[in-house]
Amino acid sequence: MDLPLPTERNVDTWQVYLWNLPEDVLSRAQKLQFMLMLEGEFNAFDPYLVVGDLLQHRDGWRGAVMDRGYLHPDDATQPPAHLRTDLIKLRDIQAHWNVDTLFILTDPSNTDRLQALAENWVADEIGVVEEPAVSALLGAYGGHSSQIVTVWWD
Repeated sequence: MDLPLPTERNVDTWQVYLWNLPEDVLSRAQKLQFMLMLEGEFNAFDPYLVVGDLLQHRDGWRGAVMDRGYLHPDDATQPPAHLRTDLIKLRDIQAHWNVDTLFILTDPSNTDRLQALAENWVADEIGVVEEPAVSALLGAYGGHSSQIVTVWWD
């Protein structure tokens, strides 16, 4: 998708841009997730690069959310896989949005392309969650084939 992205690295400019995108490009919920990601800039995580890349490759993913979380059990290859998190976001919300892991829902045919894209994001770890763990995490057993690309920054 060839969207004209803002050139200015300014949270307000990007949030207005995101909010005004047509809903056939991004749902309101996805817009809000990206807007929160812009509030979470830290260390090597560059939200302008990540959100911009995801927008330019919109055809390669179904949803993207950023949170503080890790998969349990650690390998998360078999159900019951669960996402564990904490409330550090709540602790720090007066100062900033404290998140560190991006979860991107995609079709298996797009996983390699998304992983290659994520290599440009200077992440500390990039992983993939496959079925049946994906179905367990999404609360849908035996649904359509999906994978989740995970990207973590320290």
